[in-house]
Amino acid sequence: FLARTSEGLAMVFVAYVAIAALLWPWHRSWGTTQADWEMALPGDPPVRLPAAELMHAIDIDAPDWVVWAWLVQIGQDRAGFYSYERLERLFGADIHNASVINPAWQHRAVGDRIPSTQEGYARGLFGARPGWRVTQVVPCRALVLDTWGSFVILPNGPDRSRLVVRSRIGGPDAPAAGAAVSFLAFEIPHFIMEREML
Repeated sequence: FLARTSEGLAMVFVAYVAIAALLWPWHRSWGTTQADWEMALPGDPPVRLPAAELMHAIDIDAPDWVVWAWLVQIGQDRAGFYSYERLERLFGADIHNASVINPAWQHRAVGDRIPSTQEGYARGLFGARPGWRVTQVVPCRALVLDTWGSFVILPNGPDRSRLVVRSRIGGPDAPAAGAAVSFLAFEIPHFIMEREML
């Protein structure tokens, strides 16, 4: 039984790695165009390294100010992340997605903390309260979070917008083992959740 179980788990792991690697170009750039990759966005470092970035984008049938109203209220303590909240709660995160725009949640400032979980999550394994620090705010245009990336809203006519999310995933000096673990344990789940969010 143990031999069969370990063989089965090994086969599942190998299949996961193979599928993830084959789909990497697709999920790394889901919804984006070449123009999105070439565009300078708020939050970009002085010298970009596109090979160490991932980007997702979506066209939305709403003006920029409406998209901003939903985006600016993200956070575990506010509107959630508009993703799979049951899956988030399955992993112990007390997240509930809002279905309305709340006027009390319409302000963000540089230095604000956007919590990803409640206090004491996983008994403090990831710190007192994991989350992201706001590093740049351009109302109706961009919200930049320190270790997540840039959420940028691009107007596309009077009633349409494009939402682009650009994240950095390491660099040329990142250790290969760390990059592999990040890819397998983080990038695939991150893509699944962020795609639903968009």
